[in-house]
Amino acid sequence: TDPDEEFDRVSSFIDAIGSNTSIETVKFDEDFVGCFRHDDRSDLLKALSKIPSLKEVHLADACLLVKDITEILVQAKGLVSFSLKDVVLQGDDKTLKACELAIHQHPCLKKFDLTDCTTAIKDLSVDGLQVASSKSCTGIAGGPQALNATGAKTA
Repeated sequence: TDPDEEFDRVSSFIDAIGSNTSIETVKFDEDFVGCFRHDDRSDLLKALSKIPSLKEVHLADACLLVKDITEILVQAKGLVSFSLKDVVLQGDDKTLKACELAIHQHPCLKKFDLTDCTTAIKDLSVDGLQVASSKSCTGIAGGPQALNATGAKTA
């Protein structure tokens, strides 16, 4: 396949996702997101953050930038559930803390699950997110929010 043609198809898909106004649930697993180039993967997650109707996001089997996850949490105000499974989180301690803060400050988020996730940097862990899971916080929409970090480990 011609690389330019492949790029056009990926760009068109990302544009279609970003301009959609009715998607409520996104589930990308079984290496779907992992098949995208690094910059396309980031563009795809940024496009998800622009969907005004988004309520649930499930991402699995990929390397993802923590800052892209944080952007979804900050921009998708109606999000109630976010789960990551078998994901390698790429970022530094500062970006992990920003993600933790975005979880706590989200107005509607009720559930944030990390299952078998690792960090790309050996000396970092998802421990800060695990600590956040033990704290109860209430969003503007009401109700307790939960952060469930199951099977989290470092690389």
